Amino acid sequence: MTQDHADRFIDDGHRLAHFADRVMVRCSRCGTPGIVQAPDADRARVTFRCGGCGFSLSRANDDPGGDDRGGDDWVGPVVITGHRACGHCGHHIRVSRSHPSRPGSVPKTLQAACPQCRRTQEITVTMLPSWPADRCIDPHFGLALQLSAATRQGVIWAYNERHLAALQAYVAAQLRVRRGGGNGAMFSRYPAWIKAAKNRDLVLKALSRLEAKLAAG
Repeated sequence: MTQDHADRFIDDGHRLAHFADRVMVRCSRCGTPGIVQAPDADRARVTFRCGGCGFSLSRANDDPGGDDRGGDDWVGPVVITGHRACGHCGHHIRVSRSHPSRPGSVPKTLQAACPQCRRTQEITVTMLPSWPADRCIDPHFGLALQLSAATRQGVIWAYNERHLAALQAYVAAQLRVRRGGGNGAMFSRYPAWIKAAKNRDLVLKALSRLEAKLAAG
C-alpha cells in the first residue's frame, strides 16, 4: 500500500493478516497495554506476555497455513453450540450460548428443552470463536485492541503503527487505485462508511485520536 502522490493512494491488495505480525492489545486480566507477537511469515509461533500482571499466552501452530483461531489460548468472545435429535420425539434440538469472553471452564454438555415435546435433553457442545460485529479484537487470541476509537458511524481500529499509517493514507486520498488482491484485499472488506468521501473528516479525526494514543504510549 503506497501513496505515490499527495492525493493518490495505490492499494496493492494486501490482506489484513499482513499487519497481524505485531498487534497492540490490552491484557484480558488487568487491562495493561501489551503486544501480541507473530513475527514469522507463516505465523508459526504467536506469543503474548503482559508487563503488568504477567499473564501469558502462547501458540505453536501445527498447521501454519491454516486457521489458528479458537484454540486453547483463545480468550476472546465465544459461542458454545451443539445439536442432537430428541431422544423422545425425534425433533431436532439446537443450543447456542454466546459469551463476551471465554469462560474459565468450557462445559462439555448443556441442558436444553426440546421445542416439540418440552422434555429436557443433554446435548454435547463445542466452543467456537465468535467475532464481534466491529471485529475489534486481535486475530490470534481474541484480546481487545489497544488502538480503537468509536465514532457515530461505528468503531475504527488498527493493529499497529503500520496499519494505522495505511488507514490514514487511504482515507485521506482523493483517488484510490486498486492493484490486485480481489475481494480478500483489506480495503475491499472495510465497511462502506469508512470508505465514503462524506465521512472522510470524521474518520480522519478518529484516526488522529489513535495516533495520539500511540504518542502517549
